[in-house]
Amino acid sequence: MKKRIQNRFVADYILMFLISTLIGVFAVTLLSFASDVISKNLVNHNYTAAKIMTDDLSVMDVEPVLANGGGVQVVTKNYEVIFSQGINNLPAMLNPETFTDF
Repeated sequence: MKKRIQNRFVADYILMFLISTLIGVFAVTLLSFASDVISKNLVNHNYTAAKIMTDDLSVMDVEPVLANGGGVQVVTKNYEVIFSQGINNLPAMLNPETFTDF
């Protein structure tokens, strides 16, 4: 009788371990898939500053950013906003503290 109960406990332990492992693997797989899908669909990764910025501000193409509800601001070394389109919550002149918050 004692041997039968012991075998049953071992079988239940192994079964629960396998079920828990399968649930964990499924959860990690599902989260990995969802993360991959979301990261490919996010707009902010499509329009980085390196892709938009040019030396001449008059030819800078900001239309894709504006079309997606974004904004572009160009700030000089002296914290002066020299170009701003779209979402704009910056003053014309910044200081190091407000620039860091930006």
